[in-house]
Amino acid sequence: MSSIFQLVGAYSVDPTSVGVLGEPSMPTPLDERVLLARKHYDEISLISDLATAVGMGGITSAHVVVIKPVAEKVKVRITTSDGATQVIPVEELLVLISLSTPVTAIDLQRDAGTVTSVKVFLGEKV
Repeated sequence: MSSIFQLVGAYSVDPTSVGVLGEPSMPTPLDERVLLARKHYDEISLISDLATAVGMGGITSAHVVVIKPVAEKVKVRITTSDGATQVIPVEELLVLISLSTPVTAIDLQRDAGTVTSVKVFLGEKV
């Protein structure tokens, strides 16, 4: 059964003071939708300072990745189908939609000695 991943809303950048000349407001609407053949959700407790592999739940190509640390910053290492690996520090939220170069592996690493958990959503497009 297919599902639809939706990221709907807006983000904006606004001046902190009213009436600041030359400082435009930059509202940007978001309306991202991806039809998913498979999805996987997990909450992973990071109990070691070593990197922890994320189980992909049968997904071989994740076109949608959402990483949400619960309390502390984590390092997310993402490998894509083209073989590239990137390390991204995530404190609040990471949303990645990559339709042509999906994610094939993910691991998470906490800061030394900090106990935290991470919510992970993965989606494979139809």
